[in-house]
Amino acid sequence: MWPDRYKHFLDHRSGSRLYQVIAMNTVWSLTQQSEYVQLQYFNKNKHLPQVLGTCGHFYAVEYAPSGLLDPIFFDVTTSTNWRKRAHLALGVLDVLSSFEKDFPEPLYMCDIKGGQFGVARDGTVKVIDVDTVFLRSELEKQFDRTCTGHTDCDFFDCQAWCDLTTQQCQKKILNNNLQVVCAKIFKGNDLQRGLLSHSPHQWTVQLQKLLDHCANPTGDETDRRGVANVEDFYKLKRLLKVSML
Repeated sequence: MWPDRYKHFLDHRSGSRLYQVIAMNTVWSLTQQSEYVQLQYFNKNKHLPQVLGTCGHFYAVEYAPSGLLDPIFFDVTTSTNWRKRAHLALGVLDVLSSFEKDFPEPLYMCDIKGGQFGVARDGTVKVIDVDTVFLRSELEKQFDRTCTGHTDCDFFDCQAWCDLTTQQCQKKILNNNLQVVCAKIFKGNDLQRGLLSHSPHQWTVQLQKLLDHCANPTGDETDRRGVANVEDFYKLKRLLKVSML
């Protein structure tokens, strides 16, 4: 899990107690940073930034500028840059697919916003802030709490359910990454337009209907706790590809 240079450092400085202490303190300080540990643990996944090196308790990751998916970086009042926005949206869908399939259990992003995503030099969309990214079993521990209403069981964007009889949150996640991305990134709201706002006119009605269902699978406007289904995922992916032709 740790870079070979630490072993090399210790091997070549084995006669110096001072260097050993420095090296062990460095490793210890790095392991106390949950983001560093997660990036090292998931370092084979192309949708998470690679750790390039360390210096003391600091670490450097590959360059993937944040915020490129935030609508403020685009003129979303026109469809003239639609191809670029649709291409980035497809990149986000690739991230969601990877987080669902490429790990021992699904990864959940619990604080989804435009600034959480970046784009690497090769165009790959990456999640660059993993402080609120959890494996399902780890996330379920966050719901070990009492409650008097369903919102008491929310952990940022990740939502669970309150058993009003026992007043205990149920350790079952009731939404997923796709639902939150559709609602907060693709669709947007009254205060901030989404990445897929102002699509080409021939696709507007179909896309809006699809995003509405994806963002609110149950259709309940008072409590949008629901899992966006895989059919919506593939419909959205196909529609974006066709709209770019």
